[in-house]
Amino acid sequence: MTAQSIIVTGAGSGIGLSIVNLLLQTSNVALVVAVDIRTQQLNVLVTQSGSRLRIVQGDVSTRTTSEEAVQAAIGQTGRLDAIILNAGILGPISPVIDGDIDKWKDLFNINFFSLLHGIQTAFPYLSKNSGRIILTSSGVSLRPTKSWGAYSCAKAAMNQLCSILAFEEPSISVVAVTPGVVDTSIQKTVRETHKETLDPGTYDWLVDLHKQGKMLQPERPAASFVKLATEGIPEEIRGKTGQVVKFNDVSVYDSQPPVGIELQHATVLLLPDGSGYRTLIPDYFEGDGLPVLLLHRNPKLSIDENDWPEEDKEKLKILNIPEWIKRHPESRIEELLASMIESLRGQNLSGPFLGVGYCFGGKYVYKLAKSTLKAAVAFHPSFVTEADFEGVKVPTYAGLAEKDQMVPETLPQDLKNWSLRNSVNLQIETYPGMKHGFAARPEAKDPVEREQYNSAFSRTVDFFKAHQ
Repeated sequence: MTAQSIIVTGAGSGIGLSIVNLLLQTSNVALVVAVDIRTQQLNVLVTQSGSRLRIVQGDVSTRTTSEEAVQAAIGQTGRLDAIILNAGILGPISPVIDGDIDKWKDLFNINFFSLLHGIQTAFPYLSKNSGRIILTSSGVSLRPTKSWGAYSCAKAAMNQLCSILAFEEPSISVVAVTPGVVDTSIQKTVRETHKETLDPGTYDWLVDLHKQGKMLQPERPAASFVKLATEGIPEEIRGKTGQVVKFNDVSVYDSQPPVGIELQHATVLLLPDGSGYRTLIPDYFEGDGLPVLLLHRNPKLSIDENDWPEEDKEKLKILNIPEWIKRHPESRIEELLASMIESLRGQNLSGPFLGVGYCFGGKYVYKLAKSTLKAAVAFHPSFVTEADFEGVKVPTYAGLAEKDQMVPETLPQDLKNWSLRNSVNLQIETYPGMKHGFAARPEAKDPVEREQYNSAFSRTVDFFKAHQ
């Protein structure tokens, strides 16, 4: 693989500094150009990294800083493969009515317009190498947060910039990453100086997260940024944006189609374990989902022998699957889904509901097919019984994994028998060589699994278009 050249802004501390550290530990990275107005910690790294690290000290809100960073990369390696635009400030913190417009402009110059400087300056070189642009967004861009108006608005503008850029420039890939609540200097500033400006619930929550040691360390999100920058941005997340909203007190991730995609006049209910569709993902586990590592665990290794972060190992050690299932009985999940549907029916939605369920969600997408959906798709469905098919009158699809060890071996024949006895229009397809979870969380480095994952996605979209 060709050695890569990558620019990181906001590189002097927090997530940005962790990104630089991890990039310097990545064998196929020839050069990291680190940009920040404060460079004390970066200067220490130079003595360890030599010519692989170039520091550009400057204000990202001025175009000359972006130009200097790009020229540093091109001058040394002759190429530019990715830019990670991470620079940002928090203030001003105040209600919108009391906001100082000049301070809002200062924040937008750093948090938003600096992105345009970086993107426009780097684009001619990125476009030659199918380059990547990774933007640091924030959860407050997706929901209103008291007194964070300037910061929230700038990050929301970033999200839309991401979506539009992905549509306009197919020669590059771009994504905006929301890293979560990370233990950085920004969070320290919030705890120490903004108790009076934040609403009490948000402030107390942030303080408690820090006291309990539950904030993410910068290295965790930094690893995701590095993976996207060095290995590429998966096609299905390029330019995407979404938000967490409430429908009758049910938390739902609401993903709107990217700019420029032909809109489909239907709403997809994605039941977890869009190609032009508005997609809703309800949290019917109420914040108590299973760790995704369960799907990728090597059964021949103990938890400690797996190459996972220590905190993830501890979570798996105390996990009790039977107890977890008891915490999420059918009656409660059906109640949450019914409440969400009731709220949605009161809105002016375009077209019918379509449903796709994965693993645990497969059972419930068939249940919804009895009264709510116009078409239903399930992949590697778990805990399915014949009762789930009684009363289903709409077209359904079942995508099965040939090597699924988490469902009964009789499931393919059971599905055929149940659908025949209940006169259900069911299409069954088995994906050769696949394991449980392939259609939702494939192994990114396995080209065969990636191909089958893409095939499953295409089958879903085609099925919906045929039956909506």
